[in-house]
Amino acid sequence: PNPGMLIRASSDWNINISGSYMIGDTQRDIDAGAAAGMRSILVGEFSDISDGCDLRFANLHHAAQYILFGVRS
Repeated sequence: PNPGMLIRASSDWNINISGSYMIGDTQRDIDAGAAAGMRSILVGEFSDISDGCDLRFANLHHAAQYILFGVRS
């Protein structure tokens, strides 16, 4: 996938893309994050998706807890 939207947002909003996370529930989301140079988090229970994601969590709440507080639940 083309990471253009992510790269443009990082430029428009002065976001450190290498220090950011792409959170998604599809392989396309994970691929876009990787192409942009971001770490990626896969949310949900998808056993068939694993290529390239850095972390997996059951839901967005658990992913946010990890990003904000370093807590894995």
